[in-house]
Amino acid sequence: MIDITNLEPEKIQNKKENNTKNKTDFFNRVIQNIDEYVWKSISADKYDKVRKLYINLCNYIHDKFPDLEFTRNICIDIFVYCVNDISYHDPYYEYAPLVAEAGKEVMEAIRAYIMQNDILHDTHYRFTPLWWDPTGTLRKEHFLSPAQVRLLNITPARNSRLFQHPAIARHIIEIYLHLIDRLLEEQAFPKRSVIKKRIKAILDNQYYFRKRNSSFNNFLRYLLKVSENIVRKDLPSSRLTKVLSEEKEIEAIKNRLLKKGAATFDQILSEQKSSLSEEDVNTFVSELEKRGEPVWPFVLDQLRKADPARRAEIIGNLPPNQDRLYKELLKEPYDLRIIALYKLLQQKKTPALQKLLTHTIHSSWYGPFEDLLNKTWDQKVYETLLQMKEPKRRHIILSKDELGQARKQFLDTVDTVNAFLPAELDNTIAEEKTNNEQAIVPQEKWSLKNLVLRLLDHPMPIEQFEDEAAAQHTFSQSLIDQINEQYYDLVNDAILIADGDLVQIDPYYINYVKEALHEN
Repeated sequence: MIDITNLEPEKIQNKKENNTKNKTDFFNRVIQNIDEYVWKSISADKYDKVRKLYINLCNYIHDKFPDLEFTRNICIDIFVYCVNDISYHDPYYEYAPLVAEAGKEVMEAIRAYIMQNDILHDTHYRFTPLWWDPTGTLRKEHFLSPAQVRLLNITPARNSRLFQHPAIARHIIEIYLHLIDRLLEEQAFPKRSVIKKRIKAILDNQYYFRKRNSSFNNFLRYLLKVSENIVRKDLPSSRLTKVLSEEKEIEAIKNRLLKKGAATFDQILSEQKSSLSEEDVNTFVSELEKRGEPVWPFVLDQLRKADPARRAEIIGNLPPNQDRLYKELLKEPYDLRIIALYKLLQQKKTPALQKLLTHTIHSSWYGPFEDLLNKTWDQKVYETLLQMKEPKRRHIILSKDELGQARKQFLDTVDTVNAFLPAELDNTIAEEKTNNEQAIVPQEKWSLKNLVLRLLDHPMPIEQFEDEAAAQHTFSQSLIDQINEQYYDLVNDAILIADGDLVQIDPYYINYVKEALHEN
């Protein structure tokens, strides 16, 4: 019998050495396929990442496709893919040499390896920065087809800051592509239009990018500006979002269309409305705020359009230091101006603001307004501020027990007065009750009006007013009730009061009563 126990480890050891040698040769070959100056051109912070990814990816492809020959072209394309993936991942780059020599299966395997191993954790720079999508956010959403991406790439770049905001840029792009689709669908171009042929060639991936045409480029540029202007019209007015002049651009576009096509284009524009939601606008404003840009014009526009409940919510969510916004609100009507006065007086009480306050709210609210400054802003505070435009109403709140006691005291008072009345007057009162309890107060409105006019000039002593009532064959309180009932609709409250020894028009309603009587 032959002992072979000593031979097995030697075999295994030789196999490991051969594999290591093959890996080393392969490693050297794929590294040498990339020129040394190319390696040196990579920035220091990315060099190790690119080199590691390139070697691992080549080993992965070599193990998965052992019969694949790693030519110089294939290595260069894999290297370019690795460099790109460290900075961004652009799914629209086609890697023609890699697909042509290695095949689509190899390309798909490379992409699967990249996505599966999650090489790049920071996704901010995953896509090639383009003028219409600087951060790659729109392409990451995959709402564009490759043909639409080609059309956007050939469109002359528009230097607009709105494209830095993905939510706004998306709406502009959607309108731009929709306008092109509608013009092609409605056959708005002449039969031999070069613009139409080039657009179709781009969509069919047959366009030669080095062939430039100024009229074609200008047509796309004008169409993009018109699309952007549609979105600007739906954004709150500000220096950044002001509406652009577009008459010349629209006229130039129509000159490239048929007469019927020009009319169709006008109709298409009239139908176009951006689908900006309130969430999109809020996101846009938040991005501007993070960049340190002024956002008060947007907030001002929101406050103008909002209802009172929404206004209170917007003001409550604002960060501090909104003095510019509050100064602009001082120029607005009362509902917005009172907000600014409240916020500014909370910060500092200046003579100018105090003077403006006296011209804004009614004098009866001065004290309550001072108390309100110590409270935190909420919906209830704003509702109270809105009431300060009118005189403060006096409210008498009685419980059921208090109301019953007041009624009993009133009836006792009536009985006491009736006990001291002469017999003839008693007969008169009994006769009044038989006639549906109608008061004997003269029904001539002018006599009541004259009495009110005299009371507007100066209060009347109670004795003189009682004589006035006796002359009308009634009681002083009955005459007061008659006047208050006559003029109740003016202020929805009693206008005549007995204050101590005087009968007078309520000071809070003097101006309203004078104005109403002069109109009549």
